[in-house]
Amino acid sequence: MQEKITKKLLIVTTSFFPENAIGAVRLSNFAKYLSKEFESVHVICPPINKNSLIDNTINLKDISNLFLHRTNHTFLFRTIKLIRDAIVGNKNPAEFVDSKFTKKTFLLNLKQRLSKFFFNNFVILKNRNFYIS
Repeated sequence: MQEKITKKLLIVTTSFFPENAIGAVRLSNFAKYLSKEFESVHVICPPINKNSLIDNTINLKDISNLFLHRTNHTFLFRTIKLIRDAIVGNKNPAEFVDSKFTKKTFLLNLKQRLSKFFFNNFVILKNRNFYIS
């Protein structure tokens, strides 16, 4: 007698539905279609960023074998993120990273360089925080 082969899939990602980021949209669609081939699909991802754009075009709520597990950010990361959000305001953080250095006063130039360093390393910190939690 042959045993029934069960296929289960685990996806670990830093961005997933309903976020409207290219990585989230692709993986969300990927998980949606793979749920037809697997007995269960489990996704581990961080909580939704309140400042993220939301994509309502993908519907994953009706898929009974798709299980979403959201991790929690550490206290240290939440604190750093609050500081970052206060600095950024309504601007996109990428504006800080892609900004070109121009001849300005010493303090403005220093602020710009420190901001660029901070925002470049924020992504690394976010990924490490996700790995830890």
